[in-house]
Amino acid sequence: MERIENEESTQKARRAFTLRSVARRNTTTRSGGGGGKGPIGLTTLFEPSVPGIADLIFVHGLNGGSYSTWTQDDDPDKFWPAKWLPHDEAFQDARIHTFGYNSSWAQESVLNIQDFASSLLLSLKDCPKIPREEWAPPLIFVGHSMGGLVVKKAFLLSKQKQDFASISQRVNSVYFLATPHHGSDMAEVLARVFAMAGERPFVKELTRNSPTIQAINNEFPEQATGIRLFSFFETKPMSYGIGKSLVVEKQMAQLNYANETTDYLDANHRDVARFSSKLDSSYIKIRNSLAKTIEALRRGRHVARQRRVDD
Repeated sequence: MERIENEESTQKARRAFTLRSVARRNTTTRSGGGGGKGPIGLTTLFEPSVPGIADLIFVHGLNGGSYSTWTQDDDPDKFWPAKWLPHDEAFQDARIHTFGYNSSWAQESVLNIQDFASSLLLSLKDCPKIPREEWAPPLIFVGHSMGGLVVKKAFLLSKQKQDFASISQRVNSVYFLATPHHGSDMAEVLARVFAMAGERPFVKELTRNSPTIQAINNEFPEQATGIRLFSFFETKPMSYGIGKSLVVEKQMAQLNYANETTDYLDANHRDVARFSSKLDSSYIKIRNSLAKTIEALRRGRHVARQRRVDD
């Protein structure tokens, strides 16, 4: 009986996700302003007129996009990394980028989280607007959902490969927005839904305590001791065809590291990364935390300059 119920639930979920995927594809081709989900690769949204204090890089998650993940209602004026931050005095000396990759669950794929992480590293290394020297401005990442895992894996790869050594040494902070550090039960549903529709390795890797997640979690604590980590978790459920639930539960979205700051956002899984206005409480939390991190970098630069003068 239980097996039959599970199969029925999977069939309902498959139908719901199929219909939603078709709707999303249609919306993507019609979408104006932001050009659907957004470009693949690294896109620089804002270049300060003064020497940069940091490079701020936004990385979307599963089925997201470099534009759509960060934009409420497909409204270009609500693409907050491009429209709000550059006009905020706290971010006037920060270079701002988005990174896009094909994480669509509607398409068969051979790619996995390591492939996305490698692409992120290469994009950072080859971007002409990001200095390559070790003394170049620090890197601050903001990862939504699976994007946080992509950032973690990219950081670990950068520690292993000499070509990316300057990147690993420059990572200052990582902001995780509803990242499934320990996996997600929703990914189990997705994996079953798409089991007959073709391979999607990155979906399987999101399941609870998958080998990929375990491998990342085995390495990351020791390697990331010098990085400031911020984990925000969702508090509102989402509808997904057969019910409503949190996509990434609180305990799955936290690392429990000594160098980690955690907080909740009054939003569902999607809306932890996109906001209705600058008055949205979730936006205020993330904006203020990012501003504080950047201000600390400014103070550090000022102290370093003062020491050189004194010497």
